[in-house]
Amino acid sequence: RYWLWDTSADGVVQRGTLTVGVNDVGHDVKFFGATSGSYLLWDESEDDLLIVPGSANTAGFVLGHTARVATANGVNAAAQIQGIDGSGAALQIVRWQNDAYGSELHLSKSRGATVTADGALSNNDGIGVITFGANDGDSWHPSAYIKVEADAAHSASEHAARIIFNTATGSTSPAERMRIDSAGDIFHYGGGSSATIQMHDAGGNNGSLKIIANENSNTADECRIDFNSPAAATANQEIAFNEGDAGGASGNKGYRLRHSPHNGYFEMY
Repeated sequence: RYWLWDTSADGVVQRGTLTVGVNDVGHDVKFFGATSGSYLLWDESEDDLLIVPGSANTAGFVLGHTARVATANGVNAAAQIQGIDGSGAALQIVRWQNDAYGSELHLSKSRGATVTADGALSNNDGIGVITFGANDGDSWHPSAYIKVEADAAHSASEHAARIIFNTATGSTSPAERMRIDSAGDIFHYGGGSSATIQMHDAGGNNGSLKIIANENSNTADECRIDFNSPAAATANQEIAFNEGDAGGASGNKGYRLRHSPHNGYFEMY
């Protein structure tokens, strides 16, 4: 192990392994960057490796490339994994412990203006977003989001939140398609003139929709299907029973139960 003045690099080169301290007796090691206030620190008292940014918040961590790369929505994240294959562009979190718990990924939000400061969220505040971005051969664009937002102003007794799923159609930006609100209600929004929910059985058997009212209770709770239209709506409300063709494709054969808002009666045809 030795030090060498390398004339081609115009600097001192370490040959071999550089050891700082001994087992159980460590030392802080700090490397400064070109930006004022930015440095990499091994904090021996906490056993932490810290990347500390300067006032411009330019410090980052990049694995698999020589620099950070901006992608969908122009985001140039401080921590990045850049890869050219399945294992190189992957993040693996494994928990090795003899208990009933799995690995965890936490996305959190505080309205506190400084790190570690508490700050209660307001109604509709974003809590976390997972963005799925794709390249169209010229630039990056978002294709889908999974978002969690506050469903009420937060306090010690109120932590309401909703989950929202957004997808893109054609060249449009991702739009909301489904949400699960804090009460457990599910809302589905179609991308065109109608909203469709399809249920397919992968085994080729029957697809089914079950509505169960409080199955663990003996109370007389009711099961309902409600068809609600705006007061000025003129469209009919229908339940359709369609038969498939011989090849399995959905056909137009079958029956429909229709309610006409004008005439106020039901008809089957």
